[in-house]
Amino acid sequence: MRFALLVLLSVPAAVAVRCWVGGAFGDESNGAFVDTNCGTTSDTCYKQDIVLVGVRTITKSCGVIICDNLGIGYDANTGITCCKGDLCNSASSTSLLVTSMVAAMAASMWC
Repeated sequence: MRFALLVLLSVPAAVAVRCWVGGAFGDESNGAFVDTNCGTTSDTCYKQDIVLVGVRTITKSCGVIICDNLGIGYDANTGITCCKGDLCNSASSTSLLVTSMVAAMAASMWC
C-alpha cells in the first residue's frame, strides 16, 4: 500500500507544473493572472505579496530560480511564498499552509 501511494505521489513531479503568472496592484481582483504551463524546468510556483511605496503589489509566476534558492514555504524578507503543485499559487499564504497540512495528514492516514 505504501509503495502504491509513493508511486502515485511521484507521478505529478514528472509532469510539468502549471502556475498562475501575472501581477496586480492593490487587490488580486485588479490583476491579470494566466494559467501557464511552466515546462519541465520547474516543479514550483511562487506568489510575492509586498507593499512598495505604499502600494500593495502581487506577483505570481513559475518558481524556477526563486524557489530553488528559497525553498518551499514563506520568506518574510521577500514576501515570497513558494509551493509545489498545479496552480498552488492561487491561494493566500495561510490557505497554502492549511492545504499542505491537510494533505500531509491525509497521506499519513494512508500509511
